[in-house]
Parts: sequence; structure tokens; C-alpha cells
Amino acid sequence: MVSGRTVKEVGVFAGLIVVMHYAYYTIQNNPSLVAPEQRSELFYMTTIRPFDVMDMLKFNNVNLDSMTETYGFNFYLYYLVNWPEYYQVAEHPNGQIMGYIMGKAEGRDENWHGHVTALSVAPDYRRLGLGARMMYTLEHISDMKKAYFVDLFVRVSNHVAISMYKALGYVVYREIIDYYSGPHDENAYEANQKEKFSIFTGIQYGTTAMAVLLMMRTSNKFLTHAQRGKTIVGAAGCLYLSVAIEFGLFPFNFFVKEKVSLRKT
Repeated sequence: MVSGRTVKEVGVFAGLIVVMHYAYYTIQNNPSLVAPEQRSELFYMTTIRPFDVMDMLKFNNVNLDSMTETYGFNFYLYYLVNWPEYYQVAEHPNGQIMGYIMGKAEGRDENWHGHVTALSVAPDYRRLGLGARMMYTLEHISDMKKAYFVDLFVRVSNHVAISMYKALGYVVYREIIDYYSGPHDENAYEANQKEKFSIFTGIQYGTTAMAVLLMMRTSNKFLTHAQRGKTIVGAAGCLYLSVAIEFGLFPFNFFVKEKVSLRKT
């Protein structure tokens, strides 16, 4: 028979694991929490500023990545004229463009939202947290505009970008067939920010509460050994589900609602 003391020890151990995981993922997703000596000085010296028309002559190095969509001059100019606040660049201290993000606000009523049209970081300046930093800037602008959420499209093969969006709290809404055209057409994930309180948040709170109740039930002295064992297993399962939702342990496309064929316009 499992004693009450053993149950408490298991609970404390599980709590420590949750805290350790939370600390680890928080640090990974927020570069400012990492010790300065472990970060490149470029992260702190980089300037995020509004895009200028003259930057169009300087950001070709950013578009070298095959995963980056490139557009004509008129397309960039159209965004600069209509949504200048959504057009931001990461600038090196020497004036070189390290990356850029462009987007817009669109939709009506409850569908009013910010959209990420393009996000790219030059190959030489990857893994500095610049992509996440520019995303935070765009999300802040969307909040200022009272947008309900932010959405984006990403290639299903762009695992680096997918990892970043997943860490930032984006979840897949649907998969669009042949969204990206070219020599080899490719599908895209349409991803949205998780709502501050969504069905996932409700499930997380519910499973956490259930885990606590089940662990409390194990102290009932009238339970048989088999019943107590099943209760502990159930509590562990609920706790795991809660942690999996919190830290995004599910695959990025785990919650895909549908696949559609829709060419971009």
C-alpha cells in the first residue's frame, strides 16, 4: 500500500519537474533572461526601427534564404505606404540590415487582426533572437490597434521558423495545399496566436485541477492498493497533459482543423 508520505513525495517531485521545465522554456523563449556573457553583443547593439525606402537598396543579403519569399519593388513599396508601422528592420551598428518584418492589419469586427506577411533574418545573424524580437514588435503594434490576434503562413518544411512560432505561442489553424508556388509547390500552415483564454487554456486548468484532486484522493485510507495505483496513474496523466499544453510539447500541426486548397492572392 502506498503511504500518504509517499504520495506527498511524488507530488513534490512532480512539482519540481514542472518548475524546472517552466524555467527552462521561459529562458529559451526570452533571450533577455539569459546571462549577458552567454549572448552575443549584437543582440543588445541591434536597433529595431521603422523601414525606410532607402533600405530597399540594402536588404538583398536578407533575402538569400531559399525559405524567404521575395517580391517586386512595388510590393514592398505598397506595404511601406499603407502599413509603415508594420514594416520594421533590425539594423547592425554598422548600418547593415540584419533582418526585417512586414505585415498589415486586416479584417473586420471580431476578425480584425494583425498579419505577418514576411519575416526574414540574414544567414549571418541567425540564433540571436532577432526573429522573436521583431515578432514581439509586430504583436505590440497589433495590440495598439486593438487587434484580436495575429496570424501568419509558414512553409511546412521550414522547421526553424516553425520552432520559433511554436515557442511564441502560435498554433496551426489549417494547412493550405500548394500555397507556395514555384518549381516545387509546397503546402503552408496557417497559424494564429493562442487566445489568452482558449479551449486549450480551459483544458490545461481542468487537467491541473483534476491532477490535484486525484492526488488528494490517494490519501483516502479506504482505497484498495489497486484503486490507489490507478488514481496515481490518472493524476500523472492529467499532469502530463497540462504540462504538454503549457510548453507546447505537441507537434506544431497536432491541432490542424482542416486542409484546404487555396491559392494566395
